Amino acid sequence: MNSSTTSIKFSRFSSDNFYVNLCKTLGISGLVLYLAYIFIFTQSNCPSSQFFTPLQHIWPVTPPSQQPHNLTHTNHSSPTNLTHLVFGLVGSVNAWRYRKAYIESWWRPNATRGYLFLDTHPTDDLLPWPPSSPPLRVSNDISKIVKESKHVAPIMARMVHAILEVFREGDEGVRWYVMGDDDSIFFVDNWVDILGKYDHTKYVYIGGQSEFIMSNFWFSFAQGFGGAGFALSYPLVAAMVKDLEGCLRRYPYLNSADLITKYCVDELGVPFSIERGIHQIDLRGDISGFLSSHPQSPLLSLHHFDMVEPIFPSMDRFQSTNHLMKAAKIDQSRMLQQTICYQKQTNWSFSISWGYSAHIYEKVLPRSVLKRPLETFRPWSKAKPPFYMFNTRWPPFVDPCEAPHVFFFESIDSSRGNNQIVTTYVRSSPRGLPACSSSGNHSADYISRVRVFSPMTKHLEHSNYPSSKFTSPFQACHSDNSPTNITHLVFGLVSSINSWKARRPYVESWWRPNVTRGYLFLDKPPTQDLLPWPLTSPPLRISEDYSKLEQESKHLAPRMIRMVLALSETLREGDDGVRWYVMGFDDSIFFVDNWVSVLAKYDHSKYLYIGGQAETILSNFFFSFEQGFGGAGIALSYPLAAAMVKDLEGCIRRYPYANSADLITQYCVDEFGVSFTAEKGIHQIDLRGDISGFLSAHPQAPLLSLHHFDYVNPIFPSMDRIQSTNHLMKAAKIDQSRLLQQTICYDRPRNWSFSVSWGYSAHIYEKIYARTLLKRPLETFRPWLEDAKLPMFMFNTRWPCEIPNIFFFESGGKTLRNQILTTYLRSTPLRHPNCTLSGNHFANKISKIQVFSSATKLIDFGRSECCDIVHVDGMDTADVRLRDCKDDEIIG
Repeated sequence: MNSSTTSIKFSRFSSDNFYVNLCKTLGISGLVLYLAYIFIFTQSNCPSSQFFTPLQHIWPVTPPSQQPHNLTHTNHSSPTNLTHLVFGLVGSVNAWRYRKAYIESWWRPNATRGYLFLDTHPTDDLLPWPPSSPPLRVSNDISKIVKESKHVAPIMARMVHAILEVFREGDEGVRWYVMGDDDSIFFVDNWVDILGKYDHTKYVYIGGQSEFIMSNFWFSFAQGFGGAGFALSYPLVAAMVKDLEGCLRRYPYLNSADLITKYCVDELGVPFSIERGIHQIDLRGDISGFLSSHPQSPLLSLHHFDMVEPIFPSMDRFQSTNHLMKAAKIDQSRMLQQTICYQKQTNWSFSISWGYSAHIYEKVLPRSVLKRPLETFRPWSKAKPPFYMFNTRWPPFVDPCEAPHVFFFESIDSSRGNNQIVTTYVRSSPRGLPACSSSGNHSADYISRVRVFSPMTKHLEHSNYPSSKFTSPFQACHSDNSPTNITHLVFGLVSSINSWKARRPYVESWWRPNVTRGYLFLDKPPTQDLLPWPLTSPPLRISEDYSKLEQESKHLAPRMIRMVLALSETLREGDDGVRWYVMGFDDSIFFVDNWVSVLAKYDHSKYLYIGGQAETILSNFFFSFEQGFGGAGIALSYPLAAAMVKDLEGCIRRYPYANSADLITQYCVDEFGVSFTAEKGIHQIDLRGDISGFLSAHPQAPLLSLHHFDYVNPIFPSMDRIQSTNHLMKAAKIDQSRLLQQTICYDRPRNWSFSVSWGYSAHIYEKIYARTLLKRPLETFRPWLEDAKLPMFMFNTRWPCEIPNIFFFESGGKTLRNQILTTYLRSTPLRHPNCTLSGNHFANKISKIQVFSSATKLIDFGRSECCDIVHVDGMDTADVRLRDCKDDEIIG
């Protein structure tokens, strides 16, 4: 490299040669295809990402007869395009004159559809209304609603009411309403692509969390922050607007438009779907570090630009916005997508945030490190760390081996031919540090600009496999397109002689001999008291000797090496027809039918890494927000596992300082450019004490696993931990799909609220509570770390001040009418005064609750079930009948 400009070309991974060994049965034609593929696609050390893969996880389409509305569009199967979206933007006359430039930077006259709702008629300086702005509307007068309800936040009520007003415009062919503010910066092409992955005929609510932990704690971890934009499907909006004004009246105490919207959505039993490319920007100062390490998801929005510094040097905020849009107008699909590669001769690491910045580090830094944003920014408001919903790299950035040379986007050229786009990034300022001596003193000071060459083709699906006109070796060997079933899963469980004696019942509670496939890896041969090895346990294997690797790598956590290497040992067993490896521990309690259902929604021919975050913020902060916690179980697709094991020992050697098996696994996965996909039903249970409150308010997702049962109280009264586990499995054997699924309904004559956690518990509250509140777990538990401070959890909770009447699962079975009947008995008498505010309708006499549910499997988690209550005064039993919700039925 002998010039002041360096060039980077984006290319694809070549497929791994290990597949050849799996394809011995292929004919000559298959071999020719494979050799042609190897010849055409050369290997790159710039791995691309797979950010659309999680969107394969879409639940089955509702049959036309069950669709909630006669939608105005006639062809539901056509791809979603820009004409199917309507934007509803809310602003004020005072703010619009300053924020107009933000909206006009992305608004496309005569192409984008939508409206801007101002609080009053525009002043003369804003007229005539320009065609470059969205069509103008003046918000309805809702002063009567505000006055009658005594609403604490009239401005917020107006913002929510805009959903009704934009719907009343009556646009044809609408599939999605995207709501935002007058400083929301949207990337509309990416919105079209993302929304096209969802089923617009269902009730769907999509948004983004705040970056700032305290914002989610103060408002909700399960709401879309509206300034960043949220999307509502047409059927959901059509249902909401039938009583949106009633919803505003029901919650006059809410002081946030986003929280009011969430309450109204919750009344229809619709869960919140998170998209990671929606950015509230609850940050302050210089956000260049954040924008330079964007998650592997399409960039959908940016907000709060008035609250941060201009994102480009020597430009104001509006100039910066328009400059960013120069790249967006050429290729939105790549905007801010981070690509990491290395120049080994100089020991340099390159990190490209396409269309925004390029960083050069004078040291080879792991991808897992470079994916963490440089903390150039400050938190939204005063708080104690951890501040953010992601891990960061902390300042000061004065180490010459850790501090980057920073280059910002200057220009883009798509006219050169060769089917390429060239983006150029120029140095912002001298780094002012010496060269990194530990990497050979290869200074990058003389580099003044970086050119990045990328394909003209849209960045739709980031895959490590060639384009569709070629057949990947994996697909050739596994051409079976049948639905995923239990035979496609292999479980790898890690244990030790000392722990297995006590934990064996956990595994045997869910293991199905001759059905479940997998292995248990002990650290040494079993003692005589464990022999003969029972058929009720997984097949036994003894972990290989890794002492040489431990000694040579000087690993900080030797025990973790064995846990990571269990993946290699499991794969080397050579099971046929494997699509997924599910790794766990000897106290992992898996619900295998639900694993099959969930994994079937993903494309097993891709590189996929699926797991669950910890429940406590500090656990994710100390380890990683981007890792699967292994005790709860992680799933690796066959292609990813097969690629990893080719150099898994080498990966362990590269990270001897990683003190967690889960973190090592994440580092090894990151080396392949594969992002982490979180599933809400995977539970590490980083909690202590009584977790009944947590289990009684499970998220709307299939229950996949439970862990750490040795560290919490038994989950059923008068039982030990093993008995409790087996008792829960009685319900699981009847219907895993409904296990712990929360259904909420109301007995209005008595002002009672019922909350049923199917197969586990039932609660009766002697007062009408909003669904949003009942969905928050009662904080009966403590955090994993006893000295943790607020906020402690990755979800909102209720403090147990208003204790319900509690009933626990006793038994279940099928009825003669092809229903499932589960029975719940009162645990203890209510030791608190009865609720007098709701009319003195005491529930003390009820000792048993019977729940009737359909015998058909629950496959659609896009909307919770509804229920009806049958109870005769004076009787000691209440019946709850679960059913599908009616069209537009409000559960509140």
